[in-house]
Amino acid sequence: KLKEISPRNGKTNMITRKQFRRFPLIGRFLSQVEHSTLLQYDALALHHLQSEMPKFYLPWTGSSVAPSSLRIMLNEIVIGQKKLLVEFGSGMSTIFFAKTLKQIGGKLVSVEQDAHWLEIVRNLLKSEHLEDFVDLVHCPIDGQSSLSWYHVGKLNKALESREFDFAFVDAPISSHGHPKVREPAAAFLQDFLLDDFTVFLDDMNREGEQAIAEEWQKRYGWHREDFWARGTVSAFRSKRAPFKIC
Repeated sequence: KLKEISPRNGKTNMITRKQFRRFPLIGRFLSQVEHSTLLQYDALALHHLQSEMPKFYLPWTGSSVAPSSLRIMLNEIVIGQKKLLVEFGSGMSTIFFAKTLKQIGGKLVSVEQDAHWLEIVRNLLKSEHLEDFVDLVHCPIDGQSSLSWYHVGKLNKALESREFDFAFVDAPISSHGHPKVREPAAAFLQDFLLDDFTVFLDDMNREGEQAIAEEWQKRYGWHREDFWARGTVSAFRSKRAPFKIC
């Protein structure tokens, strides 16, 4: 059934993928179809975002957010009037979030582990006159943590007394040491989220992030909405939103 091949329910998606591992040919075909679909949505998103592209080039690498995922999150920000944003991992998302907040009002806190990369982003924000809408936070990885997540003490100090209605988890990179390196984000965010929040987790095409998503649902009771293969993100909320983002 089509619903079973490309579901929006995360649990069904996981079961289906596990079942297809027993049938390599079908699994490869499904993967190709999904990848092709994602490329089409990326192309549509790039066309839609073209007018908001920065004047100066910022590298859009394999670690960057997919254009289709970026459009999904911008829809959520505008339709849901999200104005208190935090993201883990600075880059292209930082620029587009800031441009949107410049239009509707609000503030973004962008957490980045790489000081050199953060300066590149800072300079681009200045060139686009967006620095007033973003607080850049350099927070190194805690080498003592079993999951190599951010240094919690420094992060708590940087975000002290802040509240957020939108969070984007796109870092640390999984290759930093553990496929579930982003799992601690939910526990940390609990003390900083407003009642009506949306948390996005990127790279949901990977098994590590899929496992993280299941753990977040189980532990925190968050409502989850998947967008694969229209984007590589999943959304988590404390309650169902009164509108549907797309």
